[in-house]
Amino acid sequence: MSRSGRASRSIRTLVLLTASLLLGWFIIVRVGTVDWEDVGDALAKLAAWQLVVLFGVVVVRQVLSAVPTALFVPGLGMTRAVVSDQAAMLMRVVAPPPADTAIRLTMLARWRVEPPAAVAGVVMTKVAHNTVRWSAPVIGFVLVLTDRFDSSFGAGALAGGSVAAVILVVVYLVARGRTTAGRVGLVAGRSVRTVRRSVDPEEWEAAATAFREQISGRLSTGLPRSLAALLVMLACDAAILLLSVRFVGVGADALPASEAVAAYLLVYPMTLLPIFGLGVLDASAVAIMVAYAGPELEGSLVAALFVWRTVTIGAALVLGGVAVLAGRLMPPARRDG
Repeated sequence: MSRSGRASRSIRTLVLLTASLLLGWFIIVRVGTVDWEDVGDALAKLAAWQLVVLFGVVVVRQVLSAVPTALFVPGLGMTRAVVSDQAAMLMRVVAPPPADTAIRLTMLARWRVEPPAAVAGVVMTKVAHNTVRWSAPVIGFVLVLTDRFDSSFGAGALAGGSVAAVILVVVYLVARGRTTAGRVGLVAGRSVRTVRRSVDPEEWEAAATAFREQISGRLSTGLPRSLAALLVMLACDAAILLLSVRFVGVGADALPASEAVAAYLLVYPMTLLPIFGLGVLDASAVAIMVAYAGPELEGSLVAALFVWRTVTIGAALVLGGVAVLAGRLMPPARRDG
């Protein structure tokens, strides 16, 4: 990529991050005035052993996140998949896209994975993650529905579920056969070309066909297993947040687990934004929980989101840094059909 292209991506990411933080601030202001003394009191309740527990759940979550890579990249194995996944998460924190994809492909090349297989595996990893990401609001809606009907949760579930369904339908069409895959690529290329003239639809057609050849043998077992692992990963994500809420002193009588988890799942698609939605996701989750629990708990809930964000981002930095170093020392992957 040219220097001007990298600069453009960096500026766009910075703009998105700034907008996310400003929107987060605006949401918090609209919810109420945060009493920062309450936030400090809530954080003071946190014990060292609780941070260890949170970090432990994060580690489990990170391992589960790497399952699709292990399943879709032939011969890679779980250890290398975890290492490449942590390195990619580090890049999502410190650099604009597609730095995360670039470091994945660089590591796979170092481990002598054939480029077509590497690209197909990385694409399917993103497909699996985005399917679960957009399915999260549906799960949140179901959790809330056990107690009440909330139209905002319903709207989020409809929007998120629709995106997840489209992703799965496209993957199904690509997997049906070489001709169908080519047609899907051609149609997608023509659609994108309407807004980006540099796109060649025929190149997209060829890429879709090649992609289908790489993943067809692994799709029927790899995708269901990937989605199952990522749903457990999502449960770990929600558990980290819920534990953070409980550790700062917000009890189940004030905010039931179903409400806290549902609020997080509703805004989970915002993790697509820079640094996993830093700012706007946090503020949105707080606003939803405060709407249920009451403004008197806003300080404690802000503290909980601060703990959650610190632990998850901190783990990404630490584990990602270790992964980058470890990846350089690992031997090539075994060849596997």
